Amino acid sequence: MFLCDVAGHGVRSALVTAMIRALVEELKPLARNPGDFLSKLNGDLCSILSHTGTPLLTTAFYLVADWKTGVMLYANAGHPKPLHVRRHAGQVVPVLNASGKSQPALGLIEDARYQSSEILLSPNDLLLLYTDGLIEVQSPSSDLYTQQLLHAAVCRLIQNPAPQLFDQLLAEVREFAGGASFADDVCLVGMEMA
Repeated sequence: MFLCDVAGHGVRSALVTAMIRALVEELKPLARNPGDFLSKLNGDLCSILSHTGTPLLTTAFYLVADWKTGVMLYANAGHPKPLHVRRHAGQVVPVLNASGKSQPALGLIEDARYQSSEILLSPNDLLLLYTDGLIEVQSPSSDLYTQQLLHAAVCRLIQNPAPQLFDQLLAEVREFAGGASFADDVCLVGMEMA
């Protein structure tokens, strides 16, 4: 699973998105190793964007999961940390890099090496990925819907099936915003272990 968010709107962002899509197709031979995959994608993107003079913030999260063993390999390029919803344990845990350190967004540092990390998914676990459009929503009083608020909401809704959990999360964020529509693109993706 590959989730990517290119900053901004308009023609330039759309072109970068199209370039990333094309590069991802070319990188299929590296698809089994998320760190190598993002490292090569970053290098190629830096090479292309260096001719434009200005980088464009692009975050990404890439994972490869083995549904038989439950082992998930992943790498994060400056993207909001997904949530590992461990229903049997009653826990919601942010998915961190093994080193505990964040890694840069794509297209900023040409020789950046992205680390592959690993977690074990158990039956009934849910992995929740999202873009920053979900956690940067403002209330009418200019407060932000933060990662902490998202985490707390998922903890409250932990036993709900993914479709209900997602619908209720989106409703809660809209309510927080006073009924206003989202100002940024919002993507919410889930992967459940059977």
